[in-house]
Amino acid sequence: MVESIFLMSDFLGQVNIPSGIDEALRLASFGWAIIPINPANGLPYSNDEVACLQGLPEPERGAGGFHLATRDEKAIQSLWKRWPNAEIGIATGLRSGIYVLDIDRKNGKDGFATLTAMGLVPQTFWTNTRSGGRHYFYVLPPDKFAKSDTSGLGAGIDRKGDGGFVRWYGAAFGTSETATMVTAPEWMFADSNGASPQSNGARHELGSEALKAPSLSMLQRALALCDIYDVDCC
Repeated sequence: MVESIFLMSDFLGQVNIPSGIDEALRLASFGWAIIPINPANGLPYSNDEVACLQGLPEPERGAGGFHLATRDEKAIQSLWKRWPNAEIGIATGLRSGIYVLDIDRKNGKDGFATLTAMGLVPQTFWTNTRSGGRHYFYVLPPDKFAKSDTSGLGAGIDRKGDGGFVRWYGAAFGTSETATMVTAPEWMFADSNGASPQSNGARHELGSEALKAPSLSMLQRALALCDIYDVDCC
């Protein structure tokens, strides 16, 4: 599966980290759930204010941050009216339908060297990051669980999936020549020991370990996938 959702002209001439209402709405039009990021610390703004601007109650502990990412045009307009210079964060995983391979080159770790040692050459749309790393963007199949972790595949290689987000850098620090996103390869779903887990849609025999009651992390993931704007309120 290959999805071309960008035009290279979208990136030509970009020299700064993309921000502003127009860019936020453009990314949301791809189906990506976004959230304003404070340029001072690289984190989402306060949960209570982000929620208030969307007409939502203050979230409970653990239900803020990326959980407040949205695709709703009116909500995005309210958020960027409050913070017009906010950078853009993108919720990863099934929430936006993307799985991001986050390559770091800092703190004594070189994710690029790890990729080379593993014989992996990602072939999908990417953007370079401020710190010299890179974000590889993949299309996430709807039946797959996208694990978020740090160095799960190797030193300096993080995965941003369900429960995570990435900052959007556009072409500010360099981007791929192709704007095509491809489906995440099987190795992106491997456990830290190299094993590839089954998809969420796999069938299991009655009495198997897979049919045990869901864990807290699974329940949290299910909540993360809920779009608050798909709920009818009176």
